Amino acid sequence: MNKYDDFISEILAEIQKSKDNSTQRTYATFFQRIGMPERRHFASLLELERGFKAKHITLWLPDRLQNSLRPAPSLSELPKGYFIVFKQSAVSIPSLEASVLESNLSAKVGYAGTIRISPSESRLKPYEHQTEAFEKLQEKIIKSQKNPFAGLLVLPTGGGKTLTAALWIAQNILDKKKKVLWIAHRHELLEQAKNTFVDKLAYKDIFATIESFNYRMVSGIHDKAVNIRESDQLVIASKDSLSYGFEHLNRIWFEKGVDEVFLVIDEAHHATATTYRKLIEKIQGSVSKFALLGLTATPTRTAENERGLLHKIFPDDIVYKIDLKTLIRLGILSTPVFEEAATGQNFMEELSAVDIERINHLDIGSIGKEIATNIANNSIRNHLIVDRYVQNKEKYKQTLVFALNQDNAIALHALFQAKKVKSAFVIASVTDAATGSSSQFTKENGAKIEQFRKGELEVLINVNILTEGTDVPNVQSVFLTRPTISTILMTQMIGRGLRGPKAGGTAEAYIVSFMDDWQDKFAWVNPEKLVIDETIDFSDNVKESKKQLLRLVAISKMEEFAILADRIIDSAAKKEIERLDFIQRIPKGIYQFRFLEPSQPDEAMERVCEILVYDNFESAYQTLMQQLPAFVEGIGSDYVQFYAEHYAEELEKTFFQGVAKYPAYRRDDIKNLLKYYTIQGAVPPYLLFSDREKYDVDRLATEMHENGMNRAQEKAFIDRCWEDSETAWQTFFNYDKLNLRREINLAMEKLIEPELYQSKPVKPVDEKEIRTYEKMDMGEIYAVNPAYERDLRDKVFQKFTDSDGFYFSEMSPHFKSKNRAHFRVDHIVSRFNGGLTVLDNLQLLTLHENAKKGRY
Repeated sequence: MNKYDDFISEILAEIQKSKDNSTQRTYATFFQRIGMPERRHFASLLELERGFKAKHITLWLPDRLQNSLRPAPSLSELPKGYFIVFKQSAVSIPSLEASVLESNLSAKVGYAGTIRISPSESRLKPYEHQTEAFEKLQEKIIKSQKNPFAGLLVLPTGGGKTLTAALWIAQNILDKKKKVLWIAHRHELLEQAKNTFVDKLAYKDIFATIESFNYRMVSGIHDKAVNIRESDQLVIASKDSLSYGFEHLNRIWFEKGVDEVFLVIDEAHHATATTYRKLIEKIQGSVSKFALLGLTATPTRTAENERGLLHKIFPDDIVYKIDLKTLIRLGILSTPVFEEAATGQNFMEELSAVDIERINHLDIGSIGKEIATNIANNSIRNHLIVDRYVQNKEKYKQTLVFALNQDNAIALHALFQAKKVKSAFVIASVTDAATGSSSQFTKENGAKIEQFRKGELEVLINVNILTEGTDVPNVQSVFLTRPTISTILMTQMIGRGLRGPKAGGTAEAYIVSFMDDWQDKFAWVNPEKLVIDETIDFSDNVKESKKQLLRLVAISKMEEFAILADRIIDSAAKKEIERLDFIQRIPKGIYQFRFLEPSQPDEAMERVCEILVYDNFESAYQTLMQQLPAFVEGIGSDYVQFYAEHYAEELEKTFFQGVAKYPAYRRDDIKNLLKYYTIQGAVPPYLLFSDREKYDVDRLATEMHENGMNRAQEKAFIDRCWEDSETAWQTFFNYDKLNLRREINLAMEKLIEPELYQSKPVKPVDEKEIRTYEKMDMGEIYAVNPAYERDLRDKVFQKFTDSDGFYFSEMSPHFKSKNRAHFRVDHIVSRFNGGLTVLDNLQLLTLHENAKKGRY
């Protein structure tokens, strides 16, 4: 009987529930739980260690240098400030003799292998927009045979960028036995790409000519570039790991005859970074045939005349693009329902003029730790966020919360827990209180995200994790608790909640913004306005819905409403506005446009502009638009853009002299119009208000199913649709209501029992690569054979022990200690450079020496 049996059982239960076979505790929580908050009882710790060993539980610590986990030392030597990760080994292996260390032991690795194509059909049914994208990719890359090629695939968040690109590549590149390099900057994106190729695409209807392909994942938590083989066909890698390992890639691929590569860069709006550019140049310079496809939901505009930052990297521009509005109309994305919650918190007193300027150019992360911490830990603000959810729990359901930073995430999590809300938080890095360093808990984040996917969590709070790429269905609501000036970041946050009914999500998604009082000093992105901007089609022939344009007008008129409510004291403006009839304060139309404006060297911000046009100056704008081309041509575009402020004043005097300028008139509108015209060479379209509607059988069936209608209610519902929508429904079904009923019945059956319409496929086989222990890291060995790793570790310490029993470092023999926690077992020739994990290639270094040595 072990006195820690209850605690061990608690840990074991959590491990067995988790998908990745692990759980974790903070250092302080762990020792508090076992009754040792201050003093350590070594005999008791030894008893606990024996209990863990009996249940095959192993302990791990974050490795800050490798962005991974490393085996923990004994409980008595655990360093303070760490998270402790608990895992369970598959079997218990007794201690091994020294002779075993020389044997050729091996194990399967989880990040490389051979995928055997399934003989079943994939049952994959691409959406219409994906089929259109395939056709464009075929035309621009395969049929044109352009070499080199570099273009962008642009789909809104939730539009299926990864699946669209991977499916086309599987059929047109991998199935033709050509090499693919898929690069991203986050581990979650790498996992998503791999799962897409394996779980969704490795079927006979997609791969027509090959029966298998070899893959490898390379990153700080997966494999190393040094293990890439000539036979690998799909390498999914982080940009940093592949950059560091390029020399090996060059030796094993390019110098051995690989002369054609298809390169994919996920979240390609980051491709302007130096690391990306250098890597692209190296790969392109190593082959004679090169194609590059960038995937993004939020590209900086790439047209040459808009000076797009991505144009040099992707000179073939956008291969295919579809807008958010269309995907919402098709039911692939949800209709966003926007709500605002004023926090009443004013943080302006803590900011200097320099802070304000910095935020407006670099976003809120630039203002320093102190002010960010004050916002994150603001009790009133945090309680308001949590109470908003609790009071509307039935409406908001599963909710994703975007927090400002780690402090904010932890504080919100504690409040949600206190309110009995099932919550968790995921963060891009965990900061060690003692060292200030960060470690990524990618596997732990993955387990929590999976819990959220399964519906085991009601709220998932995150910091910089779920903005790009990660697939999180079932999100009903998104809480935006951090302001941003970045349209890219805001679009990504909103997009996490927009999985529509056709994609297994919801018809509507709640987007809740928590608004602090910044006294209009910052260009914060308004999420509702951003989505309306995204849904507006700039084509001259397309009319937009009255609802969207009216909401855009309402947002743009906030200043006017504030004046009338005396929140902004401007008596002259108030009198002018009050003088007008209400109908005169409703605009007749709107000019909307966007352009890139330099913000600092080699950087630009996208400026989105709306000019609301009212009765009193509609004629003036019409005349200005007619004469603007001749005006700019007569002076010169470059000159007009540089002196836009001066010429805006001149045009105001010419066309708006004597015109009543209330409401909503601004000279800046003319200045921005000038800048736009000098870039585009055309005036923006004038948009009018109109209504558009969409009818869809699946939408009707989903509504009936979700509302639990009985037969009588279903009949009444269908009758209303039939009578109220004569042009759409009766004409489409040739005035035969029975056809409509049959289609609805079929759609309902598929919703209720989808398995009746699906045959169970044979899943693809993922044959994991077998690797000898000598080609694995110590942590990898420990995961499959902890006893072997401990024996090897003990022999390294024995190798560096003096006659008095002190351990010493290979590099600093003068430093001695009997505490193993002061040292790190390290490779003499690093694994990164091909060194083996054998006794002759292992040494002891102090923690400082190990950190200084780094990868080499």
